[in-house]
Amino acid sequence: HCPEPIDDDEKVLQKEEEEKYIRGRVAFVEEDPGRQRITGSFNPIDVGEWSDQVYVKPTQVFFAAIAKRDLEAVKAILDE
Repeated sequence: HCPEPIDDDEKVLQKEEEEKYIRGRVAFVEEDPGRQRITGSFNPIDVGEWSDQVYVKPTQVFFAAIAKRDLEAVKAILDE
């Protein structure tokens, strides 16, 4: 429980701190508790391709070869 400000200085300070800190009771947002329990996540992924970042794409392989200065790999990728 936070005390109420008693003068103008405390009111100004409280207004500034409300921009940075939480006051009052804190609770998790529950949109669909059953789904959250199944996925083990409070941010279940429902839209888009969730596995998109799982697989290495050709561009990433190409730039990784460049970063490693692997000339043979760069040439092989460019030849494809």
